[in-house]
This record gives sequence, structure tokens and C-alpha cells, in this order.
Amino acid sequence: MDSDKGRSPPCGIYLHIRDVGDKLTTLKNLRAVAMVINRNSGYDKNMHMVMFDYEPLQVLALRELVEAVRMSGIVAISGGGVTGFESTGADGVLLDKLDDVASVRAQIGADAIIGLDARKMDIKTLKDSGVDFVILPADAGKIGAWSMISDVPCIAGGKIDNDTCGDYAQAGAGFVDVTDYVLKHEKGVLQGAVNVLHALEIAAGSDKKSTN
Repeated sequence: MDSDKGRSPPCGIYLHIRDVGDKLTTLKNLRAVAMVINRNSGYDKNMHMVMFDYEPLQVLALRELVEAVRMSGIVAISGGGVTGFESTGADGVLLDKLDDVASVRAQIGADAIIGLDARKMDIKTLKDSGVDFVILPADAGKIGAWSMISDVPCIAGGKIDNDTCGDYAQAGAGFVDVTDYVLKHEKGVLQGAVNVLHALEIAAGSDKKSTN
């Protein structure tokens, strides 16, 4: 694993947390994913991200979950625009309108992360958008086309599992949305995370081994 030092993985895990009503279960699941990442990675810098939908009535729970994610070395992103970003203490924000990017950037600063859900947008309009990542459909062709015109990382968005995540990684995705596969895995979150990370290592041409 020492040979990996100084590099970051070519493709990481993206999880979308839509409801934090059961905060303790969500926290337990996120800690399990973080444990797998940190125990099995030989990289100096990990590339994994958790996105939280913003709900004002659950802001205290969101702040705790965001802090736990950040403390584990994983990037935390919030919905809810500037309000969500400031209320949760996240590393950045996910937008769904291209026209909002400039104003949000002016308010949250150059160092904060701005992502754009661009699954219904023409990728040609996104090249100079100023965002730090985009979410594209789980379509290898579109992901490959994006990687040819931009260095901005893209997330392959959709119901992706360990059998298909490697295909999107090889197409050029920086992250794969494996939310349902990992969090609803029949053998538990730990096993789901192990399976995905192993598949991504294989896709990257690594000879690392993971125990299934």
C-alpha cells in the first residue's frame, strides 16, 4: 500500500442522504463507510463525498452528521443553497440551476465547493460554469464526452452497484453514486462499501485485494 502514497484514487464513492430523521442509524452507517475507506485506503488523499438534503427542522442533526463526515476525511455537501451551506457547516453546496452559480460563489467564497446537478443539462453549456463538480446521468458516453472537454470531476448519478461502478470509473467519472447499493446492502453497509471500493480498485488497474 505504500506505493500509493502521494496519490488520490481516480474514482470515489458518492452517497446522497435524503432523510436524517433517524440520525443514529444514519450516523452509524456513515461511520461504517468511513471505517472501510480509512482502513483499506493507501492513498494520501481520499476522494469520497456525502451529500445531505437540507431540512431546516433537522438542522441540528444535519450539523452533527456533517461534522462526523468531515472529521472522517470525507467531503460533506449540503442542499439548500447558501442557507443550507451556512447552517450545516458543510464543505460546499449542490445547486440545480446554472444561473445560481455566480451569485452563490460570491456569497460563500472561492474556497467553498460548488456542485451542479446537471443531469438534465447540455454538457456544452457547463464547460466554463465555474463549478467544482457536476452530476451527470449514469451514461458512460456522456461521462466520457465530459472528461474530454473538462477537468472538472463528474459524479455518475443513478442506481449504481459494484457490478457497474467500474464501468463509469473507466469512462472518466470522478465519483459514483452508490447510495442505494451501499446503504441497503443485504449483508450490511460495511460489505456494500467493501464491494464498491474493491470494484473501483480493479477498474483503476490496482492489484490490491479486498475480502468479500
